[in-house]
Amino acid sequence: GQPWLSVVTVVKDDREGFDRTIKSLLGQDLTGVEFVVVDSSSNPEEIDGLCERIGLQEHVQRLQLVRMKPEGIYAAMNRGLQEANGRYCHFLNAGDEFADSNVLSAIRALEQAREPSWLFGRASIIGLDDHVTVTPLWDYESERRTGFSAGLFPSHQATVVKTELLKEVGGFDTSFHVAADYNAFLKISEHCDPEILDSVIARLHE
Repeated sequence: GQPWLSVVTVVKDDREGFDRTIKSLLGQDLTGVEFVVVDSSSNPEEIDGLCERIGLQEHVQRLQLVRMKPEGIYAAMNRGLQEANGRYCHFLNAGDEFADSNVLSAIRALEQAREPSWLFGRASIIGLDDHVTVTPLWDYESERRTGFSAGLFPSHQATVVKTELLKEVGGFDTSFHVAADYNAFLKISEHCDPEILDSVIARLHE
């Protein structure tokens, strides 16, 4: 059947970061989860070989390894979105990690109970000095009242969205170099309101 979730990981010449992301993925309940890897590395065999060595395809419902020329992170994320078959999608790029081993189970429970079009939680950011900052829970209602003019939005690592909805709003606009996820979630919030998960979904490294 259709996977309930596609986890999309974009990687370019970051074996160490990809390794960290994979370890974090393997700690989750991966029942009904598709894993899509979009690899723009200069040595394509490295990531393929790593996935094969750990037998990644045996842990997930479906594994897709997609090669593309380096065209920037958002172009690669769009390619991952295009390939995603899950009802929902989540972008956890090389180096990013799930916050703990229960993240996907908690998201799955919320998805089964409420069937949200999209949801978000918190992220923790690990600084270069290893200092950890947990993002405050984004106040959706308050931000909406001001037309989201403060420019605050949860990061893509802390957001899960229905795949068809993200495709419908056009994915990530590659003319934005750093704000394409902000732009995409602005467009999604014009369609529908999110569910809020008051827990840390992902850890990202500066």
